[in-house]
Amino acid sequence: MSCPVLRSAVRNEPLALQDPPSAMDRSDLGGVLTVHGPADEAESERRGSAHPDKSRDSGAGWRLRNWKLGRKLVVILLVPALSTLTLAGLRLSSQLDDARQYGDDRHQLAVAGQAATVVDLLQAERDSVVAYIAAGRVDQPPKFGPVDTAVDTLRDDRATVSGPVGDAVDKGLEQLDQLSALRNSAVTTRLPDVAALTTYTEVIDSLIQIVRVAATNVSHPLLSPLDTSVQTLTDAKEQLRLQGTLVVSATLHKQFAPDLADQLRAAQARFASDMEDFTNTAGADNRQLAQDTISGPDVDERNRVVQLALVQSGDGGGAITVRPADVQALSSTTAALFTRVVGQIQQQAQSVVRTLIGAARGAAFRDSALVIVALLIALAVTAFVARSMLIPLRVLRRSALEVARTKLPAAIERIMRDREAEGEAVEPVPVHTTEEVGQVARAFDAVQREAVRLASEQAALRGNVNAMFVNLSRRSQALVERQIGVIDRLEQDEQDPDQLASLFELDHLATQMRRNSENLLVLAGTTLTRRVTRPVLVSDVLGGAMSEVEKYARVQIAPAPDLTIQGRAVNDITHLIAELLDNATAFSPPTSKVTVRSAKMRRGELAIEIHDRGVGMQEPDLAAANERLADPGEVDVTASRQMGLYVVAQLAKRHDIKVRLRDNADIEGGVTRTWSSRPRWSTGPTPCPRRPRRRRPWPPRPPSALPCPSRTCRRTSSACPSGCRARCRRSSPTSRRSRVSPSRWTCSRRAARRRRPSPR
Repeated sequence: MSCPVLRSAVRNEPLALQDPPSAMDRSDLGGVLTVHGPADEAESERRGSAHPDKSRDSGAGWRLRNWKLGRKLVVILLVPALSTLTLAGLRLSSQLDDARQYGDDRHQLAVAGQAATVVDLLQAERDSVVAYIAAGRVDQPPKFGPVDTAVDTLRDDRATVSGPVGDAVDKGLEQLDQLSALRNSAVTTRLPDVAALTTYTEVIDSLIQIVRVAATNVSHPLLSPLDTSVQTLTDAKEQLRLQGTLVVSATLHKQFAPDLADQLRAAQARFASDMEDFTNTAGADNRQLAQDTISGPDVDERNRVVQLALVQSGDGGGAITVRPADVQALSSTTAALFTRVVGQIQQQAQSVVRTLIGAARGAAFRDSALVIVALLIALAVTAFVARSMLIPLRVLRRSALEVARTKLPAAIERIMRDREAEGEAVEPVPVHTTEEVGQVARAFDAVQREAVRLASEQAALRGNVNAMFVNLSRRSQALVERQIGVIDRLEQDEQDPDQLASLFELDHLATQMRRNSENLLVLAGTTLTRRVTRPVLVSDVLGGAMSEVEKYARVQIAPAPDLTIQGRAVNDITHLIAELLDNATAFSPPTSKVTVRSAKMRRGELAIEIHDRGVGMQEPDLAAANERLADPGEVDVTASRQMGLYVVAQLAKRHDIKVRLRDNADIEGGVTRTWSSRPRWSTGPTPCPRRPRRRRPWPPRPPSALPCPSRTCRRTSSACPSGCRARCRRSSPTSRRSRVSPSRWTCSRRAARRRRPSPR
């Protein structure tokens, strides 16, 4: 048999059964050795898995070098993704702000349009009130309902605007609050028409201010010329209606009141200036629209009538012959043309605003969709790349673990059993890419091949070492057997007690040398000697084991059950018990006894307990020793230092025996060693008759021993309790070197040696 493969470091074991006794060794020995051997009992689980280093700091998992590849890829993607999201968010926010601002512009244009409507109605009401007052209040008072309805709508629209436009609306509404008093005064009092004209003009100017402010608060260049055009046309229309009102007042009074002619000329100048501003700011289309719309016979007639009134008023105070109704009709018709142009331009502005709002919202949605799609594509590409990297890595990891835990140990074990299995290489890692992961897989395959090659070389080396162990042990055994024969002849012929004591000491040393050689055979994984073919009594096995121990006189064996042990296991079990007895006597006080008890258990097991009175063992040492006894592991330098422990564990494993240590419950302390085995014994008849066992010689005593009661000896000696070394020699039982044999049993040392199978 070849020595098992060295796979892992062997722990330091406290149970050194073969080491010389010392205080430190004995402190490692306290416990109970229990050997159980049922075939159905599960063997101990190997602790081959590598445990992570618990001493690492708790924050090591947050270090970048310890991050998983997937997390690193996510971080790589996260930085540009966050940057993209930030920029996209800023752009989206800007676009949504533009959309909101365009919405505000739309509300401002709507309020400005409603203010222009109120201005149109107020201008018509002003003409009616001034004409009503100038005519002497003889006609029906004008109707104020349309203006009030338009003002209510303007009040409702106030909530839709804010800022400067809202302030302008508030001021215009404050001026509109004066209408009730003004109307009441115009109808019920003698309020002059000039005063009414002035008040109405102030209210109208406050409403036109809303249009002006709205034109200056637009947020887009496309809206600015349109709103400016609306504002200039509204101003021009106000000057146009003011001219008509002044002329109506003058025609009813037949002349212009003081300063009214100057006001008319100023209104004409402002009208011309506003139209020039419109021409400068409006687009070509709107200029053409104004030229095409604000023209015709009515416009020309209005201009002629106004100019005629001015001419007649300047002819030395002559009467104005222009009819008021004609002036009102022409003025209203021309103002309606202005209103039509303003309305069309406002519609253009509203259309532009709606287009801008739609464009801003569409751009925001489009950019958001593009960013989301880009991120999804980036995530998909990252996931694809990560998958292409992680799957080979996982395959590599799984294959590496499978090779390390299963395939490579199995291949090495096959090589250890049969060197021809070296050609059965471990399968390569199933990663066939040419990038870095594939290169790592090929490197790992190279490591596998190198490991198999080294295992083959190690197997050859261990085979050679095992062969050397076996050869040296066999030679040593042969020399020891020859030495034992020489010592036996000297003992037979020697009569001098002192010389005989020296020969006994040599006898013990030779026995230990033979057992040490047999331990080398166990280390090499081979059998001790030729196997015995017939069953042997348990009592004879215990006696043979006791004969192997130097301090056999301290061993007390209780009566054994009438059972026999199968012959093929006799020599190994005898050697195992001898190692336990030797350890028990070596690690206990020299004056104490080592007791051996054996019994048949209820489940049919043979149990043997060996008790000593030593210093005991600590719990961790007991656990470590029991672990080694349950699983001897591989041969290394520890086995040479603790040969007894390793030999016991190997022999117990060979014969399905479980060895355990436990604390001795006795008051004196110590260790109890117990083993049990059931397939190794039978209840058949005693294999052969044997002579009654005689006591062995006692160990040397001090010279103060009692006189020997034997009649054949007349002197006192330290060889035995009786004081007679010669008598002890003649009555010595089976040799300590002998093994039990299936042949005729005898207590003679020479007969035992002759019947002991010689080692190969």
